[in-house]
Amino acid sequence: LLRCIEHSGPAFVKFCQWAATRSDMFPAETCRRLGTLHTQTTAHTAEHTRRLLQPLLELNPGVRLSVEEVPVGSGCIAQVHRGTLQRGGEEVAGAVKV
Repeated sequence: LLRCIEHSGPAFVKFCQWAATRSDMFPAETCRRLGTLHTQTTAHTAEHTRRLLQPLLELNPGVRLSVEEVPVGSGCIAQVHRGTLQRGGEEVAGAVKV
């Protein structure tokens, strides 16, 4: 059920996250299950992240970025990866919108 909700899109996930907080309206077990959408959404693949970042890197040819494949966190709107900028070696974290 949760995967179907995730595939329905971010607006539907947000609605279900709200529903998870409404134990006055929905059974406790339903709220518990929907509550996992707050912290445990399915991450998109590392390849998808690379495809999203590639156009940005092409606009800034002097910048090199290596990104860890496993995200730090994942939500219905974006996920966060640790990465290193090759220009100066500064460690960064950034959200990648899906």
